[in-house]
Amino acid sequence: MNKINPRQALQAVALALIVGWFANPNPSSAATLEVFVAGYYGGNLNAGGSVLPSGTSVELGVFYSGGVFTTSASVSNALASVATTSQWSDFRVNAGWVSFGSGIVGANGDFQLSWSSLDNSAPGLGSEFDLNPTTGVLATKSLIGVIPFLWVQTANSTESGLYVSNQAFPTNSFGASFQIDATTGDAGVTALRGTVTDSGIKTAALSVGTSSNTVAPTLRLMSPGTPVFSGGNTVVTHTFAVNSNGSYTLEYKSSLTDNWRTSNVTVSNSNNFSVTFTNGGVNTTNEWGNRMFFRIKNG
Repeated sequence: MNKINPRQALQAVALALIVGWFANPNPSSAATLEVFVAGYYGGNLNAGGSVLPSGTSVELGVFYSGGVFTTSASVSNALASVATTSQWSDFRVNAGWVSFGSGIVGANGDFQLSWSSLDNSAPGLGSEFDLNPTTGVLATKSLIGVIPFLWVQTANSTESGLYVSNQAFPTNSFGASFQIDATTGDAGVTALRGTVTDSGIKTAALSVGTSSNTVAPTLRLMSPGTPVFSGGNTVVTHTFAVNSNGSYTLEYKSSLTDNWRTSNVTVSNSNNFSVTFTNGGVNTTNEWGNRMFFRIKNG
């Protein structure tokens, strides 16, 4: 399979609800391959037929619930009753959406997600895609043979699209790669919500609904800071992005065995925000410099 030569810089990196950052990952014994999700054909449209607006989020992921990967047929059946933004939020949570990473469309509606040693775009989604996750809900599960989904949602959460890949993740081997084009065809996608053509995808409109539920936030680490020990405290400032303005609870820790700490944040007028973390009376510059875990929920 031919590899894609990226036509634009990769924008943002995220894991839905939880983001892990490692300064020195150890890829030893991992089963990996290069993954490309291409959507730069100029045909990615919103429900009204206009180019997807800037700020629209695109994610690659799977639905995993009850110890099994949810089939596209089951997902399609569950979508039949989804018509509002609140129902869409509930659906994603209840169906067990697990995101591998996300990006934001550009001014022309194009996007690209890439896990490739050939793509050094900052912040990047990694040099290779891990087929055998060791952390998170998919830990110890093999992704070989699993069919991923492509989720698209506008920044105002009033339009969405859900598309299933027409191919499954392959077995890792020398030179193995996996490519999804956001179009029809063998290497393309099939629309479960929205439409897809040979030139791109199109979202579907959602009504506001009456539920008090809101769309699950998607957190992206935009720029990690450098921790310093000053005045008896460890201090570091990281810059994040979230898919919509609002009040949130940001949780963080430096080890999977630690308890989550919380920081309340309000995002307005911009989806980017910075948070300063302080560890009073303790020098944890090494721990915070090597790794931190974050997750976010509606406040």
